[in-house]
Amino acid sequence: MAGQPAGRDLRHGDRNEVLDALPVHLLHWLEGNILERGVCSKGDAFVWQDRLPENPELLEAAQKLSIVADDYLSEVSLAARGLITSLCERMDRGALLFIDYVSARASITIRSAHAAR
Repeated sequence: MAGQPAGRDLRHGDRNEVLDALPVHLLHWLEGNILERGVCSKGDAFVWQDRLPENPELLEAAQKLSIVADDYLSEVSLAARGLITSLCERMDRGALLFIDYVSARASITIRSAHAAR
């Protein structure tokens, strides 16, 4: 979107799996702590490893989620936030709707963001 003029009227945008193509951070809420989950090697195997997030923007985004369940895993995408912010800045009016599905057995998730002036 860099270099595109601001003030465009986006009436319809159909993008499939856009958010799935962006990187995410896997977070683990455990015993009142927010931990970032990654992979490390242990012997000949790969195992999960939790650590305190080093990125203050990631920690701030996670704290805003108000997760109350213990031993809870979720993905947070700072890149998606940046993409949606960038798209909204280029719109005078309209709506952005991102629909993401997991599988036929999982519940449907709808995420949306809109900008209106």
